[in-house]
Amino acid sequence: EVVIQGVLTKDKQLCQDLRDRVDFHCKRLAAKEGLKYEDVLRWCKGDEIPEWVDKRTKAKIFSFQRAYGAGVATIVDSTGMSKNDVEALIAAELVLYPGIELFDKKLQDTIMKNRVRVEDRKLFFNGLAFNQYEGHWDSPTGTRYIWREHITPEFMHKKGKFTGFSPTERKNYPMQGLGGEIMQTMLGKVWRYFLENDYFNGEVLLVNTVHDCLLLDGQSEELLKPIAEQVHKILETVPEVFNKAFPDTLNITVPFPVETEIGHDLFDMNVVHF
Repeated sequence: EVVIQGVLTKDKQLCQDLRDRVDFHCKRLAAKEGLKYEDVLRWCKGDEIPEWVDKRTKAKIFSFQRAYGAGVATIVDSTGMSKNDVEALIAAELVLYPGIELFDKKLQDTIMKNRVRVEDRKLFFNGLAFNQYEGHWDSPTGTRYIWREHITPEFMHKKGKFTGFSPTERKNYPMQGLGGEIMQTMLGKVWRYFLENDYFNGEVLLVNTVHDCLLLDGQSEELLKPIAEQVHKILETVPEVFNKAFPDTLNITVPFPVETEIGHDLFDMNVVHF
């Protein structure tokens, strides 16, 4: 999600941090706490101080949920952080990566400008009927995302606003959508690799995908490891594949790093470095 944010928002600092392989969770945490990134990184990843490891875990959940479009209340419920801590992380993010908010603002403006009434569709609240509207945005890959208005949350009713587009859906669709397109495209590249090698006589199989993970199963680690290495290399060619496919609309300048783990079962896996 964070890499997709970089691709779509083109935030300069975010893209540079992606190229530098910065630990975003530690960086957000350091900004929130007013500390040096290097110190927080050491406490979380080197010294593994329990208090800071826990703080990083919560910052990680925050990072993903922000990319999903979750609001303050949702993040508070899922992380156990205080409202003040969540708001402090959001404030730190706005300073670190202003391009994310700018992209969302432009997206919101686009949706509002092209919104049209949905024929024969009404929204109802307390006996009142409201016309339903929808707006759209075309992604760099040509995929059109359409948002429809809903009844707004209760706190908006006090402001006289009863219908509107969901901020969560607005933030979620582009990031998750492009991420899904990339995953499916790269799976196709991996499948062609298997096809070219006659499926390795059935001794290594494409088993499943879980979100942005691809699972392989092999009869032995000796057989699986060189194939996993090639799959690893294929999956990291996202920038080349998509810049070639969409030269006029995409200019991906950030890496799509892949981590490979091998083990006898999904519970006991070890990272493999190629």
